[in-house]
Amino acid sequence: MELTIWRLVNEFTFSVSCGGWTQKYLGMTLGFPEKSADVRLAQYETGSRTPKADLTAALAEVLDVSPHALSV
Repeated sequence: MELTIWRLVNEFTFSVSCGGWTQKYLGMTLGFPEKSADVRLAQYETGSRTPKADLTAALAEVLDVSPHALSV
């Protein structure tokens, strides 16, 4: 089963929310500025933006999945 980026981000941020991870924190971990980190991830989640290959690779590493598992 293929997992879409928005689904993984949503499941990941939900599953670790008790541990302190938020969309903003995940976005900052990926290198986005604090002011826009959560907005950028929300844009990927809703499909209004499509991540480039380097961001997909970084997200896959953070989520501990193969980059090939992330499809848009």
